[in-house]
Amino acid sequence: MKLSGIGQLFLKGAAALLPIIMTLTVLWWLLISLERVLGQVLFWLVPGLPHITGLGLLLAIILIFATGLLVQIYVARWLLELFGRLLNRIPLVGTVYNSIRDIVAFVSSAKESNGLKKVVLVSFDSKKLIGFVTCADVIFENAEPLIAVYLPMSYQIGGYTLYLPESELEYIDMSVEEAMRTTLTAHMRSGG
Repeated sequence: MKLSGIGQLFLKGAAALLPIIMTLTVLWWLLISLERVLGQVLFWLVPGLPHITGLGLLLAIILIFATGLLVQIYVARWLLELFGRLLNRIPLVGTVYNSIRDIVAFVSSAKESNGLKKVVLVSFDSKKLIGFVTCADVIFENAEPLIAVYLPMSYQIGGYTLYLPESELEYIDMSVEEAMRTTLTAHMRSGG
């Protein structure tokens, strides 16, 4: 076997293992961090509580469900939005907060009707871009109804929202998840 063949095998192995290892590492870090931080909060709230592994994680799950219940109440939702606006004003923190909030909103709305609705192709001369219909019937002053189409950039660098007449859109038969994966990875998929 040539050295280039060995190098190719190494790269294929790394490409197969790195996403799995990095995902598991991030999940492990998140679980350990939740356990450490929320476990300390729990021990501070209840002095003398014996250390039981998993109490911090259990508290995190309870807090998430409780927050889910609270945000259904207008006052709690308003307080969370106020806190979010305060975070948004802090230079670096605001950027991180907005990025995480947008990703979470995108992921949670993908299954709901208010998320990305349909996949379309938008043509520019002979070039085509994959876009996502986010809102139909957008009406600006004295103009025809337009459709809001989000055009993401590869690797989540950003994107653009265009307002186009429906006649300029070509609807394609592709799921939103597949189209987003294709677009965000610059159509460089593994396996094949």
